Amino acid sequence: MLGISTEVVHMESLYRENMRLIGQLNESNKKLERINEAKSAFIATVSHELCTSLSTSKLALTNYLRSDTELKISGTQHKMLGILSSSLDRLIRIVEDLLDLAKIESGKVVIRRELLNVCDVVDDVVFSQGPKIEAKKLTVVNDYKDAIPLIWADKDKLIQIVLNVLSNAIKYTPEQGRIMIKILFSSAVDSIQIEIRDTGPGIPAGQKEKIFDRFESKNLMDKSSSGLGLSIARELVELHKGKLWVESELDKGSSFNIRLPKDLRK
Repeated sequence: MLGISTEVVHMESLYRENMRLIGQLNESNKKLERINEAKSAFIATVSHELCTSLSTSKLALTNYLRSDTELKISGTQHKMLGILSSSLDRLIRIVEDLLDLAKIESGKVVIRRELLNVCDVVDDVVFSQGPKIEAKKLTVVNDYKDAIPLIWADKDKLIQIVLNVLSNAIKYTPEQGRIMIKILFSSAVDSIQIEIRDTGPGIPAGQKEKIFDRFESKNLMDKSSSGLGLSIARELVELHKGKLWVESELDKGSSFNIRLPKDLRK
């Protein structure tokens, strides 16, 4: 009987110790959650203020350059101001990426469902990137052979998804390269698939998933961006209950695939 009593006391002691440790762990998790929320809020606030200031500076510089004939700016001065303008554009893109990431982390991204034409959205994004496409003398081919039905999705988020993926393709496709955009509908899984294929250098097998990782992508990308574009695109696709992945072969280019459910309301 004494042995049984000792064992019971020992078990009760272990139980109390486990409960104490669980309580400490829960409290630590709550503290980490509060710290993470504060961090996201801080990044969002700072990013917003930086973006506003940078955009104002960019507007002032643009207006200044437009009046350069009246101000008689020299060629060298105009070139230096052009470099400054490009730097401001790069900083604005980086800050906007940080702001988007903070919104996603805080769970404040709201998906608004509306009926839209995917082909029109893709066409608008391609048109918006016209200057960059022309600057590199790229050929963009749209392949929408099949009838593509309207889908229920968030138009603004879909634009950002396609823009981030297409911008990546433009950046890594060499001059006079080719970008092929396909849009397919699968009745079997009731989904739309957007494929953006480039003729860039390709991605090593071991890095295909890393380019979507916000902690790894910056080391793999060049220094002209935040390296968060593809990570943000994937998270926005997943908020749509979809999937974003890449297929690639070295020296033969990459194919980024965006799959979205036809009816997000389901």
